[in-house]
Amino acid sequence: MHTKFYKINDRRIDVYFLILCIFTIPFLAIAQKSVEPLLPLDFADKAFSHIQDLETFGLRKAGSGNEMKAATYIQQQFLEMGLTAEIEMFEYESFEFQSLDLEIADGHITPSGLGFTPYKNERTYQGTAIIVDPKAPADQCIADSIIGKTIISNDMSNHFQLLQYQPGLIIYVDSIDFLKLKDVSETTFHLKIEGTYLKLKSPNVVAQIGKSSDDKKEILIGAHLDSYRDSPGASDNGSGIGVMLELARFLKQNENQLNALVMFVAFGAEELGVLGSRKYVSVHKESLKNCALFFNIDDVGGDGTGSIETKGEISNLPAPLDDDLSIKLAQEPWEGVRSLWRILPEACLMNFITTVNHPAWLVNAVEESVKESGLEIKYATNMGSDQMSFSVAGVVSSAIGIAGENPHTPLDIIEKVNKQSLAKAGELTVRVVLKTDQLLKK
Repeated sequence: MHTKFYKINDRRIDVYFLILCIFTIPFLAIAQKSVEPLLPLDFADKAFSHIQDLETFGLRKAGSGNEMKAATYIQQQFLEMGLTAEIEMFEYESFEFQSLDLEIADGHITPSGLGFTPYKNERTYQGTAIIVDPKAPADQCIADSIIGKTIISNDMSNHFQLLQYQPGLIIYVDSIDFLKLKDVSETTFHLKIEGTYLKLKSPNVVAQIGKSSDDKKEILIGAHLDSYRDSPGASDNGSGIGVMLELARFLKQNENQLNALVMFVAFGAEELGVLGSRKYVSVHKESLKNCALFFNIDDVGGDGTGSIETKGEISNLPAPLDDDLSIKLAQEPWEGVRSLWRILPEACLMNFITTVNHPAWLVNAVEESVKESGLEIKYATNMGSDQMSFSVAGVVSSAIGIAGENPHTPLDIIEKVNKQSLAKAGELTVRVVLKTDQLLKK
């Protein structure tokens, strides 16, 4: 009797234990997956409020008064948080069209834009132009024959796709004029360009936590403050500025735990070809020798998974500039401010736009940060923003982006900014920064 009784109770205990496991193990698994964020719960709300404030200034085009208003606002925010902050102005010359006269075999057409290099000072082009529809499947034979030639196309948004053909000149026309050319593969042309250089100024806002010293390493966090042409720039890059400002607040509050001098730079004129960061690197060459990491935040208000730049190891570091064109291309815009032109991939630019500087320790720091945060992110090679300027200067650099769905358009508005993405970008950035800071201590 007793033996049987105990067997029944053992069985009951086993059943109760099984039921307990069924109901509790899933909750334990969920608890293990949830990770306590380093940043405060209101981080995203505060970052979002900065985007709202920036929106009140209107379009923040490079060289405009609104760009300067945004810079003044950012400086004031840094100062109120207890950081030192200064505005560094830089000058540049933007080539602007006065007239474009294009004659083809069937008459005159007014170009809508150009892909060319104004710093070569060539203003007249003639010969045979190849008609290229960037939306049509690429024919390798045709693609090979385009290298160094003039092409006529109809969609400037496909400029970087067309660059794979390595043309010598791109003439963009509107869709109606392009339809007139759809039945021909090439045409004779004569293009005359008249233009002038417009002198402009843009700001970089530079802030720091703590005092500089010769033996103290630096960590730089950056984001550009300007917006593209007719775009409000809510995600690109109001989101990056908002996240950077709130990271500054958090790191300032934890200043006594930092080993490095942590700096922040809001770059002007990024949309002209990372011009603000190129100017910053040129001015601060000496101090950058102490820079352990530059981390860029650009367009992080979208709904997607997002990317962090870690692939490619250390590659394509460029040779020193040794000719007038290279020096000019290093100092001046790669896109018009008012006129629709974009730079072509001159040989001296190719290394610049493909350079990456991702040593193993940075890759490990990023991957550990992603794993510890429990957040999902993709890994990318070169994401094409201000980090390029620092990579070329020999500084270890990375970037995060969670792109909005309408970059560089009037639809990049605050209503489409995802607050969860702001929190995600901030959390991953601060973890990478703090891991770098701990490595400096060791």
